[in-house]
Amino acid sequence: MAAVGECLTGQWREEPFQAIGIASFGPIGVNAAAPDYGVIGVTPKAGWSQFNLRSSLKTFDVPITVDSDVNGAALAEATHGAGRGKDTVIYVTVGTGIGAGIVSNGRVSNGFSHPEAGHMVIPQHSDDLENACSCPFHDSCLEGLASGPSIMKRWQSDLSVLGPNHLGFQLEAHYLGAMCHNLIMTYMPDVILIGGGVLQAPGLIEAVRRETCKSLGGYLPALNSDEAMQALIQEPALAPISGLVGAYDLALMGLSQ
Repeated sequence: MAAVGECLTGQWREEPFQAIGIASFGPIGVNAAAPDYGVIGVTPKAGWSQFNLRSSLKTFDVPITVDSDVNGAALAEATHGAGRGKDTVIYVTVGTGIGAGIVSNGRVSNGFSHPEAGHMVIPQHSDDLENACSCPFHDSCLEGLASGPSIMKRWQSDLSVLGPNHLGFQLEAHYLGAMCHNLIMTYMPDVILIGGGVLQAPGLIEAVRRETCKSLGGYLPALNSDEAMQALIQEPALAPISGLVGAYDLALMGLSQ
């Protein structure tokens, strides 16, 4: 954080800033009334567990607003990007982990903490390898089955190399389709934006749309077409800086409170 402080006090600024927005990896405390606000929870990232991001920047006498990186990205996309003008926007990133942020009517949707959609239970596909889930907490969760490290562990390659005819590619589309099914049934979102490194594999988002439609099984007739799936499941417009733009939006929120 010393480097961050140096950047914030750098001579490149033409005028003093008025607020700070932090869109951080999680888990992180997001309840402004709780003692762990801005504190990173238990994480495998060395040296970060229990680190208080907010307190580390308290020397700057300005409002500091903290949320998760995916919530920040969702806020940015809902305000400026592919979710602009829509009531309920879900942003999902699929990379070294899987996270989801939710914005409803212009506001980030949190409960006692931020969403942890990467750890929703997803049944392991019968064609997958035995004990495929790499999550240390769960036997069969989305992140453990569909994150980048899980793919690499099973197939020793990423999906862009494996190609759409490989079982690993097909399983990834299946798992992310199941994720979209659960998000649709829970939130009935206007749009689901899926980004992250894993989604760079050519043809994957199209395969996810097909798997989602298949999983829904016609239960929602309005979504039972290719056109509806294309409108519902999209790529983010602001990638790869959705989270950065979201941090700016969080700072603006701090000024208005």
